[in-house]
Amino acid sequence: MFDFLDPFFNLIESGGDVLLILFFVGALLIERVLGRVIFYNRSFEKIMNESLKNFSKAQETGHEKSKFDAYIRQMEVSKLRQKLSNQLSNIQTLVFLFPLLGLLGTVTGMIAVFDVMANKGLGNPRLMASGVSQATLPTMVGMVMALVGLFSMNYLNHKRKKLELVLNENFSVE
Repeated sequence: MFDFLDPFFNLIESGGDVLLILFFVGALLIERVLGRVIFYNRSFEKIMNESLKNFSKAQETGHEKSKFDAYIRQMEVSKLRQKLSNQLSNIQTLVFLFPLLGLLGTVTGMIAVFDVMANKGLGNPRLMASGVSQATLPTMVGMVMALVGLFSMNYLNHKRKKLELVLNENFSVE
């Protein structure tokens, strides 16, 4: 029924349980990154314009510009900057987890190799090869996912900085 998933299950089987954890963390990273991309490209401008509109209305009702207006402006900009940075530290933590989980997979795979060597001796290279595969696959997957995560973080940081410039221009922060 789900024959298209057979290569995935074969990969999980040959890479061990740590590979399953890596894929779970990878799915979580993709969800967070896509959420940030959607927020940056669709939602943030609407939120910023709404906030700018509210600030302009508050300014129009006042008689003169005062320090209070400047404080309100700084508060609005601070709230919007916080919304821009939301979830970035979580994404960064997930990116840092990938090499560590890959290393965990290497250690568990090597333990499997040493277990085979202790129980069966050095005469069965086929059994040792499965342990070596279990050691190298999580390492490779962890490094590839870490690279993808680093590129995603760079994109998100670049996008955040561009939106902060737009924010500063719109609110004329001194």
